[in-house]
Amino acid sequence: MSAFVTVLSAANSLGIYVPAKLLQHQLRSQGLQVQIEMLEQLYPSVTRDSIPRYRKAFHQSFRVAKTGYHLAKNLGDTLETAQVEVLLSKWKEEGRQHFIVMTGFWIPVIERYKEIMGGTPLTIQLVRLDAGESASYAVHKGLGDAYRNVWMFEGNEQQQLCRQLIVSKEAPLPFESRADRYTIHGGGWGIGTYQNIIDPARQQQLALNVIAYYIEDIPDKRDLHRYYMIDPAWNPWDINEQGEHRFPPFAEVTEQGDVAFPSCSSNSYPEVFDLIRNSRAVISKPGGATLVDSLSAATPIIMLEPFGSHEEANMKLWESAGFGIRYELWKEAGFSNDLLREMHDNLMRARNNAVDVVEELIASLHVPIN
Repeated sequence: MSAFVTVLSAANSLGIYVPAKLLQHQLRSQGLQVQIEMLEQLYPSVTRDSIPRYRKAFHQSFRVAKTGYHLAKNLGDTLETAQVEVLLSKWKEEGRQHFIVMTGFWIPVIERYKEIMGGTPLTIQLVRLDAGESASYAVHKGLGDAYRNVWMFEGNEQQQLCRQLIVSKEAPLPFESRADRYTIHGGGWGIGTYQNIIDPARQQQLALNVIAYYIEDIPDKRDLHRYYMIDPAWNPWDINEQGEHRFPPFAEVTEQGDVAFPSCSSNSYPEVFDLIRNSRAVISKPGGATLVDSLSAATPIIMLEPFGSHEEANMKLWESAGFGIRYELWKEAGFSNDLLREMHDNLMRARNNAVDVVEELIASLHVPIN
């Protein structure tokens, strides 16, 4: 029997959830048994049911979203104690020993499991998707340092990049063969200043693939832009009839305003990545998952205002490495494609030299695989 790996994810950001799904798929392809556990399954139902409301409030106001970030707290007191104990008992009964942690909010649960398991050796790896410390780790005051931290993006004078999570097996498209379009989004929850860019881009004749999050985001007049949506009724903690989580349901909105989300998908990566692969650049705040997409597709990021200090660290790293540019500077440069072409070339070189994080995670398990 192959090793059983538990990936600990959460729905507080698709920037956590989507990389978790990618890891699950790619680890399974290497013969490992992999299950995703969602933090929300441990919430009281009233707390879980309120998440879509908070998500929409953050989408409608970046100021509200930033306030929520600064008020981030230890979620250990929010979890249902009985539900936590049921989950930990299940893990113990199944002999779970190998964990990949995608968010620091799971640390109190992991700490409790360590107590239950006594001296049983556990492999616990924290995948850090940002160049700076995110709120989920900051609230635990360094507790994460006790585990193996796998930083996806680190920067210093000698090295700007360590690891990559390859989203698609398809090679990046050459810059000149890409559509003359830019994909613009606000991360998994649709937050940030990206909505302020859409009309000015139309005036500059910059064609956008706009990721909308609610039907009211879509105007009657499209002009150059195309609109796409993640199903607003879908939640990351939902599972299908096979008990599996899925990538976000995603589809283009027709000129008539209709959108048909697929009921199922056999894709091994989120469909939005195909837009990113074929774009000149992504226009977005510099979230960790956006950095993952940027490197995997060799698509530069035109960076908008960051969300929190961890995204500010991402922005500085991508800028210093020549992988992205702040929107204001790109505008001052006349929306130059030559600059983006140089960044694409830089990303191609970095991609060729980066370590595959999946291979590294498997090697650290020290177990046979099928």
